[in-house]
Amino acid sequence: MKLMDKLQEIFKSNHKIIPYLKLAEKTNKKLSVQINLTNKCSSKCKSCRKYEWPQIELDLKSINNVLWNLADHDCETITFSGGEPLLYSKFKDIKIPDTLKVNVLTSLVVDKAKVEHLLKIANSIQVSLDGHNKQMFEQIRGVDAFDLVINNLKYLKNNLNSNQRLRINCTVSKSNATWVKEIFFLAQNIGVDINFYPVHTWENLKLDENNWLMIGAQIKQVKEIINGELIEIEPVKTNLFNLSRHQEPLAPICIIHKIHAVVDANGDVYPCCHLLNDNGEYGKQNEFSSGNIYTDTYLNCFEHQFNYLPKSPECLQCNRYRSINNLYYQYTKCNQQIYL
Repeated sequence: MKLMDKLQEIFKSNHKIIPYLKLAEKTNKKLSVQINLTNKCSSKCKSCRKYEWPQIELDLKSINNVLWNLADHDCETITFSGGEPLLYSKFKDIKIPDTLKVNVLTSLVVDKAKVEHLLKIANSIQVSLDGHNKQMFEQIRGVDAFDLVINNLKYLKNNLNSNQRLRINCTVSKSNATWVKEIFFLAQNIGVDINFYPVHTWENLKLDENNWLMIGAQIKQVKEIINGELIEIEPVKTNLFNLSRHQEPLAPICIIHKIHAVVDANGDVYPCCHLLNDNGEYGKQNEFSSGNIYTDTYLNCFEHQFNYLPKSPECLQCNRYRSINNLYYQYTKCNQQIYL
């Protein structure tokens, strides 16, 4: 088999890997950067608990400096997160360069004015929703806001333009593993795509074998309903059918630090959100507040550590980037001199 045919076979089912491969050959460009604007949150989620952290937020001048710096370095996507990013006190004053695509991670536990502003600035909106009714929502997210979130979701759905994307992100834990099917069909009824992610934070919330058996049974039921054409509209996009307790093998290399970064609300910079507060930061506030997170410190600190899989438990349990790293590892084994 020709080398390029082999590469095409590897990546034909996952075209999103191609930008990562192109950028992995370079050192001075980040495909995406997530900025946690604030620790303030309108929810009290069991799986996060940022509401218990110091209620701090980033300086507006530093944020604007960094955004322009990222644009100058050809960054493609900026993600605003928190806490609840829409609670950032000067959210409307953030100056976003035209070349940056904007993704916002939100709970939508906010008022209508904030939702309307979100529509003006976001290319992609991802909504955290882990319950299918008021009782389950309040049990997991700690606030009575289910109706507010559903109404805001429907408003967004009805007012998106053709270039904007809307998706629900559901964190699956022991608290809601029994209700995965119902959460999927809630998204289906609203007409919004939904992805499911196993919880990676607190041990008492992580899924056990019985939970995975329940999830597997529900996935089978959803497939039967969809294949039996028992729903009136086309199924929404979802990763539900790929959800499994059986993880892929762990690649001996991680490339995420080369093409992604996370800035926390205190100004620390990390290679990914899984390593927050896990001794994985590149630098402290001076790198961020200067507007230049492409300093030598940022680029070189921990470079050797992250070129080869870190020993952090969070890395060993990583679900989000495992496929990307495995595909990249296959690419390097084909021929390290090939440039796509």
